[in-house]
Amino acid sequence: LGKTIDIFWNAPNDLDTDHYVEAHMVQVGGMVHLRCQEYGIKLKSNTVELLGLNGRHQAMFLRVVVPFAKAKIVKGGILTNAENESMFKEVECDELRQTFFSDRGSNNNATRI
Repeated sequence: LGKTIDIFWNAPNDLDTDHYVEAHMVQVGGMVHLRCQEYGIKLKSNTVELLGLNGRHQAMFLRVVVPFAKAKIVKGGILTNAENESMFKEVECDELRQTFFSDRGSNNNATRI
């Protein structure tokens, strides 16, 4: 999963239109991370290391993806647009979101996480 996520972090839009595949894969990583914690599963490396995350990707994963994954697990399904917006406010990630998406030329993708 980590090697594939790495490909999609920097994929051009024509490979992964609006980075939807990337977002889903990272969400799966976030859910695995939470379930390992929940069930006390000890891994040789922590989930962040297994996914190969560092720098802004690690920060985005821990501050945004994991809380979104938790909200989806608690709800038992996909969040609505209003719930997504509420989550972004809750995790206070506007600055991080802008930094993360600045190299993509658009902030429109932000609510898909």
